[in-house]
Amino acid sequence: MQEEVNQKVISLSIQGVKITASVLKAALRKFLEMDNRRKQKATQVKMAEKTGRAQEKGREQARKKIEKRKATWKADHQAAECTGSTAFQLKDHR
Repeated sequence: MQEEVNQKVISLSIQGVKITASVLKAALRKFLEMDNRRKQKATQVKMAEKTGRAQEKGREQARKKIEKRKATWKADHQAAECTGSTAFQLKDHR
């Protein structure tokens, strides 16, 4: 069984002759903030992809409904033997 890893190693490079503890602390804080932003952005991109797929699925369902309506209208249109501008007049009313 593998052990859980509870520690992470990061690499940070700072150029300077003399670095105080506060400068190092500020640099680490900035690095961690940027890392958190990167992770949040990656999460948002994944969620957007999922949302995009869901939206596409909804659009596909809407397209199917429209095609079904068109097919129904076409069948009704042909059954009534309508032509041109008289498409909505019934056969008996001509």
